[in-house]
Amino acid sequence: PLTTITVQGAQQHNLKNIDVSIPRDQMTVCCGPSGSGKSSLAMDTIFAEAQRRYVESLSAYARQFLGQMQKPRVEHVSGLSPAISIEQQTTSKSPRSTVGTVTEVYDYLRILYARLGQPHCPACKIPIGTQTAEEIIEKIIHLPEGTKLYLMAPLERRGQEKYDSLFDEIRRSGFVRMRVDGKSFNVNEPPSIDHRRKHVIEVVVDRLIVRHSQRGRLADAVEAALELGKGVMHVTYVDDHRDEAQWKVERFSQHFACDQCRRSFEPLNPHHFSFNSPLGWCPVCEGLGTQKGSNPALLIRDSRSSMRDGALTAWPELTAAQPFTRFAEAIARHVGFSLDEPFEKLAAEHRRAILYGTGDAWIALDPVSPRAAARGDARTAVRGLTFQYKGVLPALSEAARVSFVYRHRLDDIVSDVPCSACQGSRLREDAAACRFQGHTLGAIGDWPLRQTLKSFDDLKLGKEQQQIAGEVLREIKNRLRFLVDVGLDYVTLNRPTATLSGGESQRIRLASQIGSGLSGVLYVLDEPTIGLHPRDNRRLLQALAHLR
Repeated sequence: PLTTITVQGAQQHNLKNIDVSIPRDQMTVCCGPSGSGKSSLAMDTIFAEAQRRYVESLSAYARQFLGQMQKPRVEHVSGLSPAISIEQQTTSKSPRSTVGTVTEVYDYLRILYARLGQPHCPACKIPIGTQTAEEIIEKIIHLPEGTKLYLMAPLERRGQEKYDSLFDEIRRSGFVRMRVDGKSFNVNEPPSIDHRRKHVIEVVVDRLIVRHSQRGRLADAVEAALELGKGVMHVTYVDDHRDEAQWKVERFSQHFACDQCRRSFEPLNPHHFSFNSPLGWCPVCEGLGTQKGSNPALLIRDSRSSMRDGALTAWPELTAAQPFTRFAEAIARHVGFSLDEPFEKLAAEHRRAILYGTGDAWIALDPVSPRAAARGDARTAVRGLTFQYKGVLPALSEAARVSFVYRHRLDDIVSDVPCSACQGSRLREDAAACRFQGHTLGAIGDWPLRQTLKSFDDLKLGKEQQQIAGEVLREIKNRLRFLVDVGLDYVTLNRPTATLSGGESQRIRLASQIGSGLSGVLYVLDEPTIGLHPRDNRRLLQALAHLR
């Protein structure tokens, strides 16, 4: 096999007909004063010729997408391999380009989340997923023996048709019992209900007691309930000691839907986790993660203080004599936080409610009376005031938009802020809520790389999960380890590339190119240590030696 790269008659730029022999499978350094021809030899002769020959070996169709390089002024070069160069150039200034995307770590994370991520409902924060008929049967058959159950199929009327038509349909199907709003009725004696209101109608497919010996009957009932309920069935646990309306009801679904809010979702694939595509980006900020608005950091006086102690500059002082105090207490009561707790210790949804408002919800100024609470009617809880809370940041943004005076007065606090919809994750809400090992993709992207690498090194997966994600995890850890080795352990994957320094950009580019660890490749690096601290030079050289 060839052991050297031989260059004969190099005349590119200021090279004076140079002949040189460079050993393969080793690190070779070209050094000399500025203008001595280092880059002309390495980049413009050796790399250019290797790249030109590689491109020429491709089909005509492939070559039209690649820039054809000019043949350098050299008589002959032998012993070349396909070449990759790391030049002295700035990284992408695209606002969507991040450390994760340029190093391709994010691409592997997208695959990992699409394959092994557990989808969660963005609103209810609970896992969602599909269940097969066999899984439903297994769950029911493993309940304690003797458990009394109703297996039911929920039915919905078509449009605004009367419920009598639905009752006739149940009767014709041969079923005897049904439940209307949690109460059992004989199908021949349906209740008198208001057809203008929505009611929960469930057909009792079977009433049974859990017995392991009756698996066949249970399986038939489950399949019949799923067919009648169009993929959804309810299981009611009969409790003779409680009123029927209070019996526990468990919902099983073959659809990809949330059990609480009943919202349906589509199965996620890697494209749904990409903020460079309309399929995956947040529709509000279009994958940028930021929008023009008031900077919350400028409105928080001291995050260690509580709201009552004046943590938020936009709220007046919450004293007994201040009329706004009653409104603040009502907001805290409605959202579920304490005005005496430090702002930094409030849950993310509580801070969001303070800054961005509570939507269209009506808030009672005074505590809800027990009688009104039992009716679920907060607006008539007291014969007093109910109000809607718009939120600090929307109020400031609206003031700056509609008032010329406020626009100039608020100019100092309006800047690029995290998107109010995705909170900076850049993703659509269902993808942003998906979790792997309990963490969202946005949360992992905000960790320092040293923490990210440690979490993946400590990862414990089952045999089946390891088989699915083995290669993906290996690539993620290899790239993360290289980034940490060259001194970027403090950077996050979500860090925009436009905010990186020159030295950081150079090391990021190195990690993206040679972190894959290809063998038989000619790497040509043009001053790779430019802009680096001397301690980082040693770490970089160790990484290159490891690559070799």
